[in-house]
Amino acid sequence: MRAIRQRIFACIFAVLFITVMASGGKKEVKAAERAGDAGTNTLVVYFSCTENTKTVAEHAANILNADIYEIVPAIPYTSEDLNYSNSASRTSIEQNDPNARPQISGNVENLEGYETILIGYPIWWGQAPKIIYTFLESYDFSGKTILPFCTSASSPLGTSADNLHAVCPSSVRWLDGRRFGAGTSRETVEGWLSDMGFSSPGEGECKHNYIEEVTVEAGCTMDGEKTYTCSLCGNSYAVPIPAAHHPVTDPAIAAGCETEGKTEGSHCSVCNTVIIEQKDVPASGHHYKVDIVPATTKKDGSITRICTVCRTAEDRKVISQAKSMKISRLSFIYNGKSKKPGITIEDNQGKMLNEGVDYTIIYPENAKEPGIYKVTVQFRGNYSGTMSGNFTLRPQNVFISKLMPKKSGFSVKWKKQKQKLSGYEISYSTSRKFTKKTTHFLTIRKGAGTSKSVSKLKDKQKYYVRLRSFRTVKENGRSRKLYSEWSKAKTVRVKNRS
Repeated sequence: MRAIRQRIFACIFAVLFITVMASGGKKEVKAAERAGDAGTNTLVVYFSCTENTKTVAEHAANILNADIYEIVPAIPYTSEDLNYSNSASRTSIEQNDPNARPQISGNVENLEGYETILIGYPIWWGQAPKIIYTFLESYDFSGKTILPFCTSASSPLGTSADNLHAVCPSSVRWLDGRRFGAGTSRETVEGWLSDMGFSSPGEGECKHNYIEEVTVEAGCTMDGEKTYTCSLCGNSYAVPIPAAHHPVTDPAIAAGCETEGKTEGSHCSVCNTVIIEQKDVPASGHHYKVDIVPATTKKDGSITRICTVCRTAEDRKVISQAKSMKISRLSFIYNGKSKKPGITIEDNQGKMLNEGVDYTIIYPENAKEPGIYKVTVQFRGNYSGTMSGNFTLRPQNVFISKLMPKKSGFSVKWKKQKQKLSGYEISYSTSRKFTKKTTHFLTIRKGAGTSKSVSKLKDKQKYYVRLRSFRTVKENGRSRKLYSEWSKAKTVRVKNRS
């Protein structure tokens, strides 16, 4: 009796299947054969973080009466993740890693039922986000038609679509895509789809709303049947449900650095048949990465190989502390040109660090005028922190151009200087050696001219006269005078008063 019932059921199923294919089923095949027609055999897929791509996708799905699916990341992107100016942000790291494949939450059901798929994405660093690669590599798109589109503020589609095409099977019919800006209108999207040969369902045609019902449950080894009935027009068709086991996953056991594991397997929860046999996985061995603790000006650093799996550490090397900064020349004389002394850095072992690798030098801008200038070393690579030192740019020497005797004194003249000065200082003495007890000083402030008369001196006395310039600067909040060298001393003999 059981064999008879099975033969009767098979005959009824065959009649139903032939009837459907001759009516509604046949109509669906013809619709799928028209390359430009849209409908339930079209799926619009999109990934959007700022609503721009979502807007275009919703326009397209509405125009084509297509299904829509949003790619949702398993770990949502935060505003900090999307910080394009930060090279350490999540998106910066992903876009620079060819192997990055962010995980997706959820999946597309019955992807095999769609013939045409529109894929939309924003442009990140000139390319599609790596999560789009995850989606394309998660399904079999063989024989399907894919139409890409993107959104951006100004970046073009560029090579992003070509790079996505490269991960698809060769049988995929890949169409030329288009870029849209923010706030794209429905009319713009409709015009683009029309240009690409896609159109919305015609007036008067039923936009079928099929309701799925399982009429015969499939068993592990016996086929079942599923019926789709349109709630609008009553059109229906049946699809066989292939016999299938009910798989239960036998979880994988990860191999350790020194312990074996197992691959993921499965078995049927109904008949307990092994579907995918678990296999032994050999120990993976250690997976080392280099962990660097930069040295500073106060303590040593280190370079250590650490296993990313079990955290085993080995081969620790010390990075010696940056100890001293040497400036090749601490004092310069003004000549109208900017000064940049050489800088060398040594560690606490006496080894010289490498400029451009271990540190960069930040020189003061326009160190041309007399003053005290600060040089800063910014450490990098295996070192961190800063170190600084000062060098001095002293005024250029000045010379006495004329020294004339006067009654009871003398007058001295010199040339005006181009350098920025605060004034001049005259020293005169009855001693050639300018001893402390015989020497007098006069300060001439800026703006007081380039000559000075000295009076009330002893008649017929011989004097030695010299001159230097100075500039007053601030150092650690206190005023300090930077002097040029003394000019060569000249002699003058004071005239009688009478």
